[in-house]
Amino acid sequence: MDRWPISDAALELIKEFEGLRLNAYRDPVGIVTIGYGYTNGAGYGPGVSLGDTWTAQQAEDMLREGVMRFANHIQRYFTIKPNPDQFGAFVSLAYNIGWQSFIKSTALKRWNAGDVSRRRAVHVSDRSDNAAVVTANGNSAIVTVNTPNQVVYGAANEAA
Repeated sequence: MDRWPISDAALELIKEFEGLRLNAYRDPVGIVTIGYGYTNGAGYGPGVSLGDTWTAQQAEDMLREGVMRFANHIQRYFTIKPNPDQFGAFVSLAYNIGWQSFIKSTALKRWNAGDVSRRRAVHVSDRSDNAAVVTANGNSAIVTVNTPNQVVYGAANEAA
C-alpha cells in the first residue's frame, strides 16, 4: 500500500491544537505529556516522565514520527480515499484522540459511508475540492483545510 502524504498544513494544524511544551507536565486529565502532545500512550519514542525536558528539535522529530505512524495506522481503514488535505485533518483528529479511537469513530464511519451531511456527533464534510471539516458533538473546534497553505479554525456553530 502506498503511503498517503501528510502536508505541512496538517503538521501545522496539529502544532496549533497541541501547543509546544518543552517541559513535561500533566494534561487536564492527568496524563504526563511533553512536546506537541507526546505521551507514553503513543507507543513509540523515549517515553516521558515528569521532570523531563526536550529541545524544540526533539519535539518536532517526535511529532513527525508520530504523525507518520498515525497516518500509516489509519490509512488502511478508509474505503473512500480523502484528498491529502482531508487526510491531514483526519490524521490531526487521530493524533488527538488516538488511532485506536479514530478507527472506531463516527467521523470515519460517516466518511466511509459517504455521509457528508451536517448531522450531530462527529462528522467530516467535504465542502469543496480541498476542504475537510472535523467537528465533535458541536463542542470542539472545526478544522477546515482549504488549501495546503490555508487552515481555518472556528467554533462548530460557525460552519455553513
